[in-house]
Amino acid sequence: MSAETTSSFEKNARGALLMDLNKAVRNLFDSPANWRYNGGWTKRVEGLDKGKTNGYSILGDFTPVGMRWIEPGVYLDCNIGGSRNNQAKEYRLFTVERDGSLNAWQHPDGSWDLSETRSRPLRDWAVHLWPLIGQALEDFYSSAPEPAPVVSMIDEDQAAFRAQVEATQEMLDASALAGFSTEALIAELRSRGAFPD
Repeated sequence: MSAETTSSFEKNARGALLMDLNKAVRNLFDSPANWRYNGGWTKRVEGLDKGKTNGYSILGDFTPVGMRWIEPGVYLDCNIGGSRNNQAKEYRLFTVERDGSLNAWQHPDGSWDLSETRSRPLRDWAVHLWPLIGQALEDFYSSAPEPAPVVSMIDEDQAAFRAQVEATQEMLDASALAGFSTEALIAELRSRGAFPD
């Protein structure tokens, strides 16, 4: 991992960054003008399903094009370049860091991408990426900041709820109807036609 790009991005309350991920990836890999000539995609990687050996083994959702809220995490990009008749796919792994920087992950052979062409198809391209994806997921999530203590938030919420229940009970106790049982009140309402028999 070595290539990195940093920009200033707006961040929302959940920590997502407002960015055009396609433009950021293009800048990160210094891609040529014909980038995405034949299409391509970017996917947020959430895990691996090693019961499969194709692209479905890489778990996660595809990211939409344009300005969007992007969650920090590990991403896989597939650029489909080449000519219309001889397409070439380039698979590149990178992370979107919590500060908005993007970090590219190098393959063990030192290259930035895993390439596949019509003359050299890689039917198991996903399997070739598993070690790199596993390392990226481990590194990214092991460096995650500690979450806010949930217990204290629950305690505060419970205290507020208890106070609201007590205030409601006091209001009911002060009510003129507080001296009657629920059954007696329902019987009275039935006699007035509020409830059908």
